[in-house]
Amino acid sequence: MTDADQGVEVIIPAEEPEKKVQQPDKKGVASENVATEDQLAPLKAQITALETEKAAAHDRAEKEAQRADTAAAAVQTETRDRFYAQEVAVANALSQANTESDALTGEIERLQAAGDFATAAQAYKKLARAEARVVEIERQKDWVAGQKTAWTAQAERQRTEAEEAAKRPQGPQLSPAAAAWIGEHPRFNSDTVYRSAAMGADSLAKLRGIKVDSPEYFEFIEEQLGERTAIEEEPA
Repeated sequence: MTDADQGVEVIIPAEEPEKKVQQPDKKGVASENVATEDQLAPLKAQITALETEKAAAHDRAEKEAQRADTAAAAVQTETRDRFYAQEVAVANALSQANTESDALTGEIERLQAAGDFATAAQAYKKLARAEARVVEIERQKDWVAGQKTAWTAQAERQRTEAEEAAKRPQGPQLSPAAAAWIGEHPRFNSDTVYRSAAMGADSLAKLRGIKVDSPEYFEFIEEQLGERTAIEEEPA
């Protein structure tokens, strides 16, 4: 006995059409091999922290340099004043010694003219001591002048060296390898986000102990920028 004989209607469900999985439109979607803003965010944060620390270090260095300049200026002023005081003291002593010598010379002439040779002999002894003082003071004067000349030359040399140091470029210089890499990646100079990402990758490479400027170093930089993987997956 069939189902039809029993009056039972069998309903066979129609086959549903196969649903096509809609593929997302890739237009406008970032490639997995290209670093996105979210991926770059940690690197950018690291760069910001490094730049902040660099700025703080620069400020500290400037303050230390200012303190050093102030201290150096104070030392120079003190030294200059000391030389001036020494020159004045020597000049006064020399003037007094010469005055005494001249006075004794005149006294001796007067005593000799008066026939007081005994007193004149005593005056001669005083004159000899006065002239000896003149010679010693002249020697001191020459020594002070030599010290002042040497100090002035040293101060001028230090000033020249400081000026030349200020003219030299500050900050780390690019190695030939780094300069060549930047030449091959012009975005480094034109795209601030790209440059920040590259600098962050540089810091990360150093933290991981990768030798700077080695092939592995530049490969790591390019991997962090999403360039190395993209190059390797290009169809032959």
